[in-house]
Amino acid sequence: MRTPEDAISLRESIEAGEIKRAVVVGGGFIGLEVAENLAVQGISVSVLDMAPQILPGFEPEIANYVENHLANHGIMTFTQTKLEGILGDEKVEKVKTNRRAMKADAIILSIGIRPNTSFLADTGIQLAGNKAIVVNEHMETNVKDIYAVGDCAIVSNMLTGKEAYSPMGSSANIEGRILAQNLNGKSISYKGVLGTAVTKLPELNVAKTGMTEDAAKAEGYDAVSFVTVVDDKTHYYPGASNFIVKMIADRNTKKLLGLQVVGQGAVDKMVDLAVMAISLNATLDDIKDLDLSYAPPFSTAIHPFSHTVNILLNKINGEIQSITPKEYSEGKAEGYKVVDAAINPSIAGAAFIDLSKVHHELHHFDKDEKLLLVCTKGKKAYMLQKRLKSFGYTNTLVLEGGTFFNELSL
Repeated sequence: MRTPEDAISLRESIEAGEIKRAVVVGGGFIGLEVAENLAVQGISVSVLDMAPQILPGFEPEIANYVENHLANHGIMTFTQTKLEGILGDEKVEKVKTNRRAMKADAIILSIGIRPNTSFLADTGIQLAGNKAIVVNEHMETNVKDIYAVGDCAIVSNMLTGKEAYSPMGSSANIEGRILAQNLNGKSISYKGVLGTAVTKLPELNVAKTGMTEDAAKAEGYDAVSFVTVVDDKTHYYPGASNFIVKMIADRNTKKLLGLQVVGQGAVDKMVDLAVMAISLNATLDDIKDLDLSYAPPFSTAIHPFSHTVNILLNKINGEIQSITPKEYSEGKAEGYKVVDAAINPSIAGAAFIDLSKVHHELHHFDKDEKLLLVCTKGKKAYMLQKRLKSFGYTNTLVLEGGTFFNELSL
């Protein structure tokens, strides 16, 4: 799936009734977008990827949420599954993997991009490990007056300064414009990329920029994150939905490092705000009170981006004690008693506390008892934690993302 002609050919085969089952190899942006379009056409779709998750560069918990969402829309994903062969006489009949064979009428390969630079062998032009052309901030190679831009070139990461491969139309056009000006006598430097990306899936949009939490820690940051579930516009407005947002910052400097978001709405505007903040080296304090646009059809009174910034600042400043979805999945809430803090009881087997009725100490809980407070999205659990603190309860944690994002196991 490389050219428009590839897509047209596939569509014509579908319209001719030749394809009922398809296997897409590659769980990146193009592969998943192809899978979405196949599913809309009524094709049974499976996605294979040899990596531990789909959506490379996304947080594992975000990718896992998307995998579950895709399954609910009839697209089955099989990670850590390697393509080993295509079986059939004159057409595809089965796809052989390291797990099992799968029946298919078509196989679509979307397994990444390699720089087309083999013609540069023995020219002296420096190539990176992935064979992309190494350029400086002016897009010039190590050979004077020879330049490279786009998918064949490797640039730098704006945050780390390290080499970064960004085969994106956006990057290529920015690089091309900078190079054109430099070739005409100017001296403009390209600051680099942040790994920004956005993609459309069935009833879900997904976007990211900057570092993941693990990548930030690997770079020496004291990374801290929070997963929020926030309204994407005023809740009573028709079409209102939610954003699931993971924001990462450095605990010491409060510098914003990364953001990932999924939702039915305009996830791109959330990520683009983060791109601007990271590019300007902004801290959470710098961006928490921005005068962002508001009207019920477009946003909430406190913008969902600002809302997430405020919550992450609360975590850094000790206003909320929480456990991340990743920590919860790793078993770090072991020994905690689950408390249902939703408006109405929703967690079978958990103790339920009605926030509106908490006006004094809770006689059925010790003040040092480990309590994991869980509600639908996290807000009621936070409010309950504040109330319990005022009565001397010292060992509570809020589960970030609530039951909206997490799969609970009691």
